[in-house]
Amino acid sequence: MKNRKILLVGMLAMLAMSCKKEIKEIGEPSSKVDGIISEWAMARVLMTDKVPIVEESMDITEYFANATKQPNIKFYIEGTDTLFSVDTAGLELNFFNAVNGKWRFDNPLYPSQVLLFPANRTDTVFMKLNGPIRTVDSKLKISKQVYDCTNKLLFRYDLEFIRKAN
Repeated sequence: MKNRKILLVGMLAMLAMSCKKEIKEIGEPSSKVDGIISEWAMARVLMTDKVPIVEESMDITEYFANATKQPNIKFYIEGTDTLFSVDTAGLELNFFNAVNGKWRFDNPLYPSQVLLFPANRTDTVFMKLNGPIRTVDSKLKISKQVYDCTNKLLFRYDLEFIRKAN
């Protein structure tokens, strides 16, 4: 009887060890910098009025659809500089406040914002990331908040871009 108990305990121990979940290596996390380096074409623009008690949103993509060219942005690297260029020729509205400049993430490992530093200007444009940005992602979702001179939030643009090329 004692041998059976020892055998039963041994079998249960072997069974418990064989059911142990195997930890698999999934590899290095993808580079966010590599993910954003591309040419991006605007696909959708949503404008949200933040002043009223009940926020109102409006899709203003049609405003750009009538233009001969959609706004686009290109993020690239030259040497050690992270640069951007924007093509909004013929449009009255430039969400990026410049046609070129430098950029960086607020946190290179876990970015929540893209910071744009327009050339020949001292202001910084803050663009909040609204989704992941990896090399496999075909969309770039960012938003820009617009404030008045007293730093009161007026409205927000939610921009969605489609990757044109890597």
